[in-house]
Amino acid sequence: MLDFKSIRHDPDFFKKALSKKGISASQIEDLLATDERRRELIQQTESDKATQNEVSKKIPNLTGAEKEALLTQMKSVSERRKEAEQELEQVEAKFEQLLYSLPNLPFEDVPVGKDETSNQELEKVGTPPKFKFSPRDHVEIGSLTGTIDIETARQTSGARFAVLRGKGALLEWALQRFALEKLQKAGFTPVIPPMMIRGQTVHEAGKSAGTLANALDAPEKFTFPDDDLSMIGTAEHVLCSFHRQEVLPEKRLPLRYCGWSSCFRREAGAAGKDTHGIIRVHQFEKLEMFLFSHPEKSEEEHQRMLELQKEIWNDLKIPYRVVQNCTGDIAWSDAKMFDIEAWIPSQKKYREVTSCSNCTDFQSRRTRTKFQNSSGEKELVHTLNATAIAIQRAIVAIYENFQQEDGSVQIPKALQPYCGFEVIEVKK
Repeated sequence: MLDFKSIRHDPDFFKKALSKKGISASQIEDLLATDERRRELIQQTESDKATQNEVSKKIPNLTGAEKEALLTQMKSVSERRKEAEQELEQVEAKFEQLLYSLPNLPFEDVPVGKDETSNQELEKVGTPPKFKFSPRDHVEIGSLTGTIDIETARQTSGARFAVLRGKGALLEWALQRFALEKLQKAGFTPVIPPMMIRGQTVHEAGKSAGTLANALDAPEKFTFPDDDLSMIGTAEHVLCSFHRQEVLPEKRLPLRYCGWSSCFRREAGAAGKDTHGIIRVHQFEKLEMFLFSHPEKSEEEHQRMLELQKEIWNDLKIPYRVVQNCTGDIAWSDAKMFDIEAWIPSQKKYREVTSCSNCTDFQSRRTRTKFQNSSGEKELVHTLNATAIAIQRAIVAIYENFQQEDGSVQIPKALQPYCGFEVIEVKK
């Protein structure tokens, strides 16, 4: 969440910055007005409480009419305080809702726009393959090789699931090991987090406008309200709270984690290709980078994480492009975000396969994760997250870019030591 003291100090700055994310000035004004009423009520209830405490000391020493008059007066004070406390409860709930309805401030260099059409391409790497045959999509390739089984998954679990078989399953594990070893060399600590998460932890990740009371209400979540749990949509949400309420020594920063998990989302999908195959599914596997950074180093760390992502896709030899996301296409908690989009031959376009985000102190303000600087003062850390590898989308990109005329798939050389094979053959 944002620092309300800063909003109160310079509301015009926040109005201007948040307008880039589609937040109206009236939301800031409503928040400030609610805070003003909140402070009035706090002052009133504290004053009435002090009066009651003071008078309660006098009453035992009084008698007769004087005592009766004072008791009558205190009854009125008590009723006024009760009404103020009831209103204060409502006002504080509104204040919380308004504060949590504000996203993170975008950096000045983030392009302004409503949606992904305003994203800026930064670079293209590699050349899309040219086939001497009509290229197939990953679903047909998966069927020919017997490695992507959507029909069995539909029978067991319904739509938007898939079974990876044989070399398809081995390819998933190879991608995991390939990316994990690269991250370990870069100083990331491997983690397998729980794949269910409490509402409090979802709330602290700050990925939406929700308050703690409705943290599990997002339509894309698979939830178990009676247990205050939901399935995780990404390991980021768990990793974010790893150092909740801790004060870290400055010398420990940056703290780098890479979390491997299955991820669960109610994917509504889009028309056409997104309802077909394994690009958008309810369950997918992902290796996620998460980093706790010194505030002065977070932009540098952001670039370093992007370079790691590029290194992974460079090694896979899959054509891709890097885009900087506009204000309307960055996550709620993000100040700046990059995407890597891989070339998908069957769709004749680039599709997002990774994201890379700097959340500054938006999440750490909720988790109260701080560090002690060289002057002995406590500061909020900055948090960053980035996809190392999203397995299903990586498999789509490999199958389609390395397909052969007979439907088989060549394995990128960087993966062959982890797979133990060079080709996924067409099933006999």
